[in-house]
Amino acid sequence: VYGKQTFNYVAQSRLIINMYSSVGIEAYGLDKKVLWINYDNCCDIFKYDVEQEDLHILIHDTSYDAFEKRVEMLLSDTLEVNGHYAKLKEKYMNIQENPATVIATKICELVGDI
Repeated sequence: VYGKQTFNYVAQSRLIINMYSSVGIEAYGLDKKVLWINYDNCCDIFKYDVEQEDLHILIHDTSYDAFEKRVEMLLSDTLEVNGHYAKLKEKYMNIQENPATVIATKICELVGDI
């Protein structure tokens, strides 16, 4: 699902489960919580700092129990969780430079200097 449908689904959701999509970052702009699933260390292509375990990132414990506990925690409205996501939104959504330059730089990092 892409485009308007994706936007509508994200807008209606409280938590986005993400593995390998820029939708996870875009959801921060809509004040959504995102849980990055990076069990195989495969979803860092966009360089979103998801290679280390954190409140919003699952890497090491691949059990359903760990997943369920993390989802329940992220859906809670604790100061810790809400503060964590406020910092993520500020980090990824308050870009102070030209977004085209940011994107071009990311692409060059991924493919190497030409």
